[in-house]
Amino acid sequence: MSDEVIDLAVFSELRSTAGVEFVADLVDTFCDDAADILAQLRAAAEAGDAAKYKRAAHSLKSNA
Repeated sequence: MSDEVIDLAVFSELRSTAGVEFVADLVDTFCDDAADILAQLRAAAEAGDAAKYKRAAHSLKSNA
């Protein structure tokens, strides 16, 4: 398993095919959504709600 957070080859190809502006918007959207999803994860963990935690974790992974 790689220690890299972002696969630079895939990121570079995405920039080449979709454009820098699209990739910037995509990253901004992910960051905005991730903050909300992380809050959902924390709330579900504090409430002991495994089903909500699982849904939020799946959403975060899907968005990544």
